Amino acid sequence: MTDPRCLQFRENPEAYSSHPENCEACAATLEEVTDLDRRIATQVLLSDVSPIELDSRNLPVAPWEGASERAWPLAVLGALALVFMAVILFLLSGVSPTDGFQAVLMSQLPRFELFEVASVVGEGLRAAPLRVHLFILIAFVVVNVVFVRLLRRAPRGVDVSSR
Repeated sequence: MTDPRCLQFRENPEAYSSHPENCEACAATLEEVTDLDRRIATQVLLSDVSPIELDSRNLPVAPWEGASERAWPLAVLGALALVFMAVILFLLSGVSPTDGFQAVLMSQLPRFELFEVASVVGEGLRAAPLRVHLFILIAFVVVNVVFVRLLRRAPRGVDVSSR
């Protein structure tokens, strides 16, 4: 099927309708498709197709449509982790957390260029004590263990009832 004429026939069978006369593979494919179309048309004509009536009140409820299970604990833990990281960064930069949050809320922090901030953070991490590096390593391992446990957990499908 690497012949360019066969590929052209597959892409546009009407324009290359004479190609199957010279190619056995394309003729067999065309015959198979024609037979399949004929069988489908016969089944559609013979069957008595009637629309299915569904009662929307008896359908299962999807999680985003108001099911009882919510991910609020995860959202709260994420917000707390963000606040904790902000407190740590304020303490590492020599600003008290209350002054830092007040400045953030009042939008009084000076604007920095991204590369300046990245270089300052990089230099700060390079000069950080061993405890900070160990904390980052432990946090990395803990977060990845949580991700692996979440991935290995059995998925909940439509047929599973909530308890």
